Amino acid sequence: MRAAAHPGRGGRGGARRHPRSLQALDQLPPDWRDDPEELPWFGNDAGLYLGTVIVRNVPAARWQMRPGGGPVVQLASGREIQVVEAGLDWAMTGAPQLSQVYAEAAEY
Repeated sequence: MRAAAHPGRGGRGGARRHPRSLQALDQLPPDWRDDPEELPWFGNDAGLYLGTVIVRNVPAARWQMRPGGGPVVQLASGREIQVVEAGLDWAMTGAPQLSQVYAEAAEY
């Protein structure tokens, strides 16, 4: 017998891992940019979260580790998304928006 999924932690319906949550992150005031020690951590976490949302919602998307590099998300088409890099770019400049990266991944 399977245990019920915890809301927000389990299956695909968890609100915390829904694509709309990326839009909410895109709307946050970028207060982390004021703290040079916090900025890379926040960007890294945002990128990993972006990857999690993609893997949970885009069919056949999966995590891959690059030799000598970090985690990437590979789409069914074979395209790889450097999610940590995208998160860092977003944290530093606001572009590309996390929801934009997700939308592009969902098209493949």
